[in-house]
Amino acid sequence: MFKGAVGKDVVSRTWRKVKVDWEAWNRRSLAEEDIVRLILDGTVVKVRIDRKATSISLLVVLGIRRDGQKVLLAVKNMGGESEAAWRVVLDDLIARGLQTPDFLLIDGGAGLERALAAL
Repeated sequence: MFKGAVGKDVVSRTWRKVKVDWEAWNRRSLAEEDIVRLILDGTVVKVRIDRKATSISLLVVLGIRRDGQKVLLAVKNMGGESEAAWRVVLDDLIARGLQTPDFLLIDGGAGLERALAAL
């Protein structure tokens, strides 16, 4: 992509530019989204941090619009699938204006079920 070695300064400049867009994406309003179904799941991905391979747990929310189009609504590194972690994600979606969907698809994780029941 960069046609050669990539130094720390290139990574830093790139991250500063991407970070602004990432933060705006995470704050965007969901009030106008015509979401009728939600798919909520946690996934573990392997990454390299400081040259060390490690795994991180991401909570992912995918919305499906009435016309069938899929929309990525949230991706959060919350350290696991606890009730508290899912509540942060769900409370954020609600605060951004997401309306209650007609249908939820979940994998039966206890933390997610408790977080949904609390809503």
